[in-house]
Parts: sequence; structure tokens; C-alpha cells
Amino acid sequence: MQNILHVRLFLRVEFCNFVEKVGTMEYFYKYRSLVNMKRFIDILMNRRLYASKYLELNDPMEGYFLYDQNVLRNVVSKLRDERATTLICSLSKTPFNGLMWSMYGDEHKGCCIKLRVTSPNWKEVNIDYTSERTLITDRNASIETILGKKSVQWQHEEEVRYINTNPKSSYLKIEIDTIYLGAKMTRADVSFYTELIKMANRAFPQKKPIEIVKLTKDDIDFGF
Repeated sequence: MQNILHVRLFLRVEFCNFVEKVGTMEYFYKYRSLVNMKRFIDILMNRRLYASKYLELNDPMEGYFLYDQNVLRNVVSKLRDERATTLICSLSKTPFNGLMWSMYGDEHKGCCIKLRVTSPNWKEVNIDYTSERTLITDRNASIETILGKKSVQWQHEEEVRYINTNPKSSYLKIEIDTIYLGAKMTRADVSFYTELIKMANRAFPQKKPIEIVKLTKDDIDFGF
């Protein structure tokens, strides 16, 4: 009897810890063009985002690093090997950035997805924007250090990354809260994508319905 009480107490504590963790999970945002309809439907139906290797990202200096001559070559080689296989999913901390909508949201005709990450074994890395190149000076340097730095020219992105150095899949599992439709999306497209999202909601009645918000220019931060 005492063992049963201990098990119940353990399960109750674990459940409370889980609820507390979920309650504090941050929302992040993924700006997307809707040109690739197949990819968007995959996001809706499978609740996942594709993660890229660093060479697929749009910054030519992505993953670049210098190293001190005292750093062992096998350390540098290991970092390069990890860099080549690590998967990266880039998100933002805001859904209202005018530059981000222009660059990644098909010039305000695409969408922005408000989400929480649910995949285990992916590490959250907040980007450190710097005017200096990454310099590796000791053998304890990690791939997170290399992939967690970008030039200050990119700081408008307010980026947070999820990275996996030993991925079993190319996808990051997510929970979708809201989909923002771009300020320049046509009425016909708004109607089409609204119905598409509602179809996804009906297909998964056990999940929280995805909210749909059509943005206007007044919602966007253009910097003035």
C-alpha cells in the first residue's frame, strides 16, 4: 500500500512539473512564403518544420570561425564535422517585423506561424549578434558557440535557433497556435488559406484549433 502511495505521489509531482514546463514554454515565430504549397500543407498536417544544414542558410558567413593556433587540430576537425551534420531551424521572437515580412514572408503576401517547439533533443540557442568573427581559443568550444553567433547586420531578425547535432529526422515538431496572414495578401488568397487552415483544424479535432489573424500595415513595425 505504501509503495502505491509513493508511486501516486511521484506521478503527481512529475505531472505538475510537466504542466509547469508546458505553461512556461515560449512562443516563437516562423515567417514563410506560401509559394511552396506542398511544404505549407505538410506544416499544417504534420505540425513540423524543416531544419536545414548550415550551408543551406542564406548567410554566406554562416558557421564560419577562426581558431587560435594553440587549439588542437582534432578539436577543429571535430567542430567542422559537427557543423556539417548539425540541423538548424531558425525562428524569430516577433511576428511584426517589417523587414522579416519583406525577406521571408513573400513581401507581406505570405504568412507567419506562432508556435511552440515540442521536439525533444533539440537545443534552443539565442543568437548573439556581434561585430567580431567567432574565434575558437580552447578545446571545450562547442558547435552551439559557432552556430549561435551572427553579424550585427542580421540583428533585426531577433533570431532563436533550434539545433540538433545528432538528428534522427530533418524535422522539428511544433504546436501551432496562430497563423498570421500577410498585410498584402489578396482577398482571394485570404479566403483560400483561411479555409485550408480550417480544414486542418477539422482534421485534428483533438488538437487546439489554429487561430487565423489577417494583418494590416498598421500591425507591422516598419521602424518609424
